[in-house]
Amino acid sequence: NWDNLPQSDELYTNICSACHPHFLYSDRQMEQQPSVEEISLTGVDALVALRKLLETCTTATPHNPAHARVFCSEDADNCISAYQCKGTIVGVPLDSREAAHTVFDSYMDDDHYLQDGQANPRRPIICNMGTKGSGKSVVEALNMLWFVQNDDVCKRGGLAVEVTFNDDQCMGSFGFDVALPTPLAFFEAVAVRILHRALSALMDRYEAGSVLMKEHVGILQQLPSCRNPVLSALDVLRCVADAPTDAPVLLVVDELVKAAGIGGGKDTYDAAAMMVSVCSLLMMDPKVFVSMTVYDCFNVSNCFTSSDRYIHLQPLPPIIPAVLLGASNEQQRQLPFVLQALADDTLRLRIPNTPTATALLVDIATLVQLTGGHPRSVQELMSGLGKFATPCPVEDPAWGPQFVAALSRWLTRDRRERISDKIVNQAAFTGMEPLRSLDINALAAEVARAFEFPKTPAMRKAHDQFMHACNEGVCAFHSSSASHPLTGLAYVPFRVLQGLVKVPNASQQGPLAAALVHAATTVKNYAQTQLVQRSKDTVQAGKPFEVVAEAALRLFILSNAVFTLGALCGRVEDADAPLFDIELLGGPDNVDLLDGSQIPVFPLDPLRDLAPGTKSIPAADLLRRDRHKGWLLSPGDPNNVACDFAANLQRRDGQGSVLLCGQGKDWFQEVVVADKASGRTHTMAESWRAGNKYFTATTLPYSGAMVPNPLLAVMEANSVTPVFMLFRANGIDDATVQPPLGASEGIVDLPRMRAWLPTIAYAAENAHWVRRLFDSTRTSSPDR
Repeated sequence: NWDNLPQSDELYTNICSACHPHFLYSDRQMEQQPSVEEISLTGVDALVALRKLLETCTTATPHNPAHARVFCSEDADNCISAYQCKGTIVGVPLDSREAAHTVFDSYMDDDHYLQDGQANPRRPIICNMGTKGSGKSVVEALNMLWFVQNDDVCKRGGLAVEVTFNDDQCMGSFGFDVALPTPLAFFEAVAVRILHRALSALMDRYEAGSVLMKEHVGILQQLPSCRNPVLSALDVLRCVADAPTDAPVLLVVDELVKAAGIGGGKDTYDAAAMMVSVCSLLMMDPKVFVSMTVYDCFNVSNCFTSSDRYIHLQPLPPIIPAVLLGASNEQQRQLPFVLQALADDTLRLRIPNTPTATALLVDIATLVQLTGGHPRSVQELMSGLGKFATPCPVEDPAWGPQFVAALSRWLTRDRRERISDKIVNQAAFTGMEPLRSLDINALAAEVARAFEFPKTPAMRKAHDQFMHACNEGVCAFHSSSASHPLTGLAYVPFRVLQGLVKVPNASQQGPLAAALVHAATTVKNYAQTQLVQRSKDTVQAGKPFEVVAEAALRLFILSNAVFTLGALCGRVEDADAPLFDIELLGGPDNVDLLDGSQIPVFPLDPLRDLAPGTKSIPAADLLRRDRHKGWLLSPGDPNNVACDFAANLQRRDGQGSVLLCGQGKDWFQEVVVADKASGRTHTMAESWRAGNKYFTATTLPYSGAMVPNPLLAVMEANSVTPVFMLFRANGIDDATVQPPLGASEGIVDLPRMRAWLPTIAYAAENAHWVRRLFDSTRTSSPDR
């Protein structure tokens, strides 16, 4: 309580000077700012004295932040709390950000921190970049928590502190109305924000008021002049936290671009130079760790490619459908009731199967798709739908029809359009112009071909289209796997993906561009055809999942010159699976795309009577070794029973080829009725394996008799080895795969696809959630 401070005490003068040279304490104002000579205490001592004085206040009440060793804004504190209790942020369930966590762990485990016992001048930083509202600050908040939870950091009493040039520490709050022309001016701007966090923690902890620092000179004058202001401020922070003097500190610098351009002059210290300045702290003090975010889209590689400094770039994936499918029960209860009803199968299946209900599902699904999983857009969706309340308790037997009637009255066309407009306005991508300037063929390769984020000029030039796309806000970096977190893929958000389809002549830029446009079209149709058909009150389903699976496989095979099938699979045989470790040849030079209309029933053409005039390439000719090239096709007959798509891929060692036989299934239940008359059922695995027998059985049924399988001799003569892969959209229980997977069997699902083709995987997951709303197992309930 500032009124209780002893007015004549020497501490009062020093505390006032340390906190603010012109600060008003109740009705008392310092008549004159003390000169530096009059200050007998250093900034560190003043803060320590302030803390001790506050401890004597009889009205002190302890404050409980989310983590005592994290010094951050209230927003970041809320993110940490939501993460720890699996709660929500502004009404949106917090995504666990597992991919970002993987990259952070790699950053902490990196062995480049010391070099010959000294601080390595090329120590790495951790960074994330993305468009407005993509979740950068949330990841930074989690970085602070993950840092102080690290075992080694805990043992050494480590701390984390956030400084930002936006929100509660924006430039205006600190009196900056001029440029930051030099590294020293920038360091001072960072240092005063660190001290603000330290003072705010003291004030909050003892409820003794708040300190709004509008100028920083009074504090910075008292910092030891022999050290960098930032490092001196971190010493103050360690004192405030009772941490060892050598405690490691994670310095989080958020919204860095907001600090650039202040004053508008040509001498303004720009964001790139600021990033380099922050990195120089790593060279000065091995106890300092750095994490940065870049507001909007900014080419961080420009700052570092002249050296060997690693950038651990954290991905910012979309958060839908994760927030709908992966939410805990507590999180689900905090969703808008409309989404609760759709995310909970028990409630969803009680919605009557009527034209009005179907139209409402189409409207909600369209809004969900429109967000593309962009966090700020999802927030607008949640906010808009959150104003609807259930008309009666869900326990009421009549809840289903009443829910539909109430929602139909509430979700008017005007309200739906307002929500839609807010969703669109929050997404960064708003036009086609950036896409027209892209080399889509080059970008398409990086969508499905893993690479390291550029750290040298040569690497930056090699990935020029990816970096250009990042700068334009139409692309981002996505970590490709937990085992290689520094390796990633280009990620194209859903709305941008749909924009690619509209770029004139995009598919004519090259085979990879054509494959990317094809994949974008199929994943759009996967949900959109369903929405269009349902809105017309027909019973037609959307594009089958196998078309999406084949398009994803096509893009991957054409983008990678050498690969293994094991890279695609989420599950293979428990023991060694050598077939999935064979290196295969891909790329346009090694793989042809075949016309499915010419191979309508591969590989069953010897056993099927083709329609008169049908042109078909026999399976025996397709598998001949002297073709010297691989191929990929989707059989033209929609009733093909052996496989939905196939690829014969040449082995890198020249020892023949591997015949990939693929099937795609998007069932919503584990068991389906195979024969309505008898009631016979089968599982997804049984349905998949029923087609595989055409490649392995010694005899097959033909015209009422069993005949030798003509394919076996052909495959043996041409050194062709079959491999069977099930591409599935949903998480069917693996226990139903009985018997267990064999040596030639593998399973791919959409979560696994994120590791090798996130652009299509996330879009397909979103579309699959939409299709799930119209699950054919949803029958008319008794409510109707």
